Amino acid sequence: MISTSSIGALAVAVILSGQAGTADADSSGAVTVSGAVTTPRTFTADYLAHPTCGTHTVGFETPAGPRSHVYQACPLEPMLADARPIGRPADKHPFLTLGILAVGADGYTAALSYGDVSSTIAHRPAMVAWAEDGTLLDRPTLVMPDDASGTRYVKQLTEIRVVALAE
Repeated sequence: MISTSSIGALAVAVILSGQAGTADADSSGAVTVSGAVTTPRTFTADYLAHPTCGTHTVGFETPAGPRSHVYQACPLEPMLADARPIGRPADKHPFLTLGILAVGADGYTAALSYGDVSSTIAHRPAMVAWAEDGTLLDRPTLVMPDDASGTRYVKQLTEIRVVALAE
């Protein structure tokens, strides 16, 4: 069930849904949205390069000092909306009962709340990038534009797994 606050994300998801396919997530650049969703989806590099995606400059701190990158990226929210997450419809905010795990090819996993991807909650929500500083990436990267550090960035992204936090 999509809330009215997700209408914008849903509209983008509908526009882009023709570009989500059934490709194997292990194929180059594909990212699968799975778990507590009605329609698991796999998004290809073509989806991520869609004109509705944009250029975003982000900065964060590392132990080696500040970093700044320019990403070509799509918001994660319409990708989730296209897979139709299964929230708790009886709750005031049904999707806030969901957690999101971003999984990299090496097994590195970052946990997000639905608020981290929602354009109505986060100032700058999570994105999936396909290019960094003008260079195409072998696999997408999860980008968290408002994080002070890069610890929740997931390189070589293969899966976005939606999990129910409450029954």
